[in-house]
Amino acid sequence: MSRQELGLPDSQRHWQEVYETRPGRDLSWRQEDPVLSIALIERFAPDRGSRILDVGVGESFLLGALYDHGYRHLSGLDISAAALDRLVARLGHRAAAIQLIRGDLLTASPLGPFDVWHDRAVFHFFTEESDQQRYVSLAAASVAPAGVLVLATSSPEGPEQRSGLPVRRYSAVDLNHEFCREFEPLFAGEEVHQTPWGSSQSFT
Repeated sequence: MSRQELGLPDSQRHWQEVYETRPGRDLSWRQEDPVLSIALIERFAPDRGSRILDVGVGESFLLGALYDHGYRHLSGLDISAAALDRLVARLGHRAAAIQLIRGDLLTASPLGPFDVWHDRAVFHFFTEESDQQRYVSLAAASVAPAGVLVLATSSPEGPEQRSGLPVRRYSAVDLNHEFCREFEPLFAGEEVHQTPWGSSQSFT
């Protein structure tokens, strides 16, 4: 594993505490079989040499699953060192082949270039317009020409708060409005996620 350190503002200690104190079964977004994310990545970036970044990776199962599907140029970014430590433990021997970066998307320099930028449940935490614009600019600067953005946010039917923080809820039209200056839409849909305790949450 190659780990880089990016700036970590004190104001972002929330996520460190989440991953230091809450087991995986208590994380509402936990998804042990990321079927839709894998399907979209395989559809739009079928080349196993594709460079893939999962932002807000947490202790996600996605990078391990992509490795098992033959992808080898994998990276993950998260603001929480505790989350990355948990992810390394889960990945086992696969961690040596995956680059993990600790950093804040709002202060990070352009990353990549990557063929796939994957974000499941990060963008919706940026409720200020300036932060949303900063995110879009970073993604655009980090995705290679002809690369793709795979993005999932809380839908209009989803909760207004997640993990104790307010979120902005998006329809597919809303997301296109936010990203249309830099990206063009290829696919839109909705996923109903089952939390570890059996409730349903809707994602766009």
